[in-house]
Amino acid sequence: MPPSGAFKLNLALVKSAQHGDHTLRFYPTLGHSLGRTPSLFADDFQPIDQQPLNDLVCWLSEHLRQK
Repeated sequence: MPPSGAFKLNLALVKSAQHGDHTLRFYPTLGHSLGRTPSLFADDFQPIDQQPLNDLVCWLSEHLRQK
């Protein structure tokens, strides 16, 4: 999905009362598998970069404390 599609999906989720609790993040230097890649066309599914994993852990930790 191109970034424009992600923005549209984000807007739809924000407007929905059932799906308002989410976060949209872009990692411009990461490919579809969230691994480092020199370009979108050279994405060869590298291992997941540490930053998205850190962001996921923070998001989950924050949301688990709220319950």
